Amino acid sequence: MPMHVKTLVLFALLLSISQGVFAEETEATAQAPEQNGLPDLFIETVKAPVKVAAGNEAVITARIKNSGSASATPFYTYLYALPGFFAPSEESVWKNNCAITRRQGHFVNKTIQPGESAEITFGVSCKKPGSKTFLLKADFFNKVKEDGEKNNIEKVAIEFESRPEGSCTDSDGGVTPLEKGYLTDGTKTAGDVCYGKFLREYYCNKNSKLAYQVVKCEKGCLDGACQS
Repeated sequence: MPMHVKTLVLFALLLSISQGVFAEETEATAQAPEQNGLPDLFIETVKAPVKVAAGNEAVITARIKNSGSASATPFYTYLYALPGFFAPSEESVWKNNCAITRRQGHFVNKTIQPGESAEITFGVSCKKPGSKTFLLKADFFNKVKEDGEKNNIEKVAIEFESRPEGSCTDSDGGVTPLEKGYLTDGTKTAGDVCYGKFLREYYCNKNSKLAYQVVKCEKGCLDGACQS
């Protein structure tokens, strides 16, 4: 067989093999399932007291997990009471009874990778005895496009029990400007609050009544506590 004919035959054979490989790769790509590639935030656990004395702070700790297949961008989580309580500020009181003792809204300012969790803490106090139901909602403003949008809410029921008259409790133990406190004397309820660079620090006086003193915060005041 002449040399130029052998060269043509070899070229045709190589071309045929390469076309077959390309066809197999194309078919495999076409058959590969599509991934939705979305995060999925849900409230994995909630820790809260079943019962607490009326006027005392109930601390609620939630763990939010991303069970999706993509990372979740930063988002807000809010605590609010039913029905329809949404406080514009931390000092707001719902129906002259319940108040947020810690930040109502938490901004989770980090990316949550698949399988990772973020833990956040809330606080609430109701001065009147009775059962109250609160809602926790992750990604409150629906900024994160998720694989599932119906598993971001969790209910929390807390029973606020009657307490004897004349007793006074302070969550931060007295005059502690570096820590926000929340207290009640059985009839009145208040929380430490900032006024510019000044802090109104509440405490229980010797008569077990609510009292306060004004403290100047040298490094500024934020969220009911002096900055250290």
